[in-house]
Amino acid sequence: MLEWFKAEGLKEIYPVKVYHDGPGVIRSKAKAMPIIKILEDHGYLSPIDPEDAPEIDGKIRKQAWRIVAYSVDEVLR
Repeated sequence: MLEWFKAEGLKEIYPVKVYHDGPGVIRSKAKAMPIIKILEDHGYLSPIDPEDAPEIDGKIRKQAWRIVAYSVDEVLR
């Protein structure tokens, strides 16, 4: 998933984006959400407060994350 984020130049992500455009093996809620949780827990993603729901790809996204890092080296800085 991180490689896909980087290849696409993504700065923010939301579940539907992953389900529709992500790598084929993670295009379901059952597969994508646990990976998103792991990336959040390890500092790659930072949740965006639903009160500050951003407009991403033309719609307000109540569940979204900022991509903080694309690699371990970036997390450890």
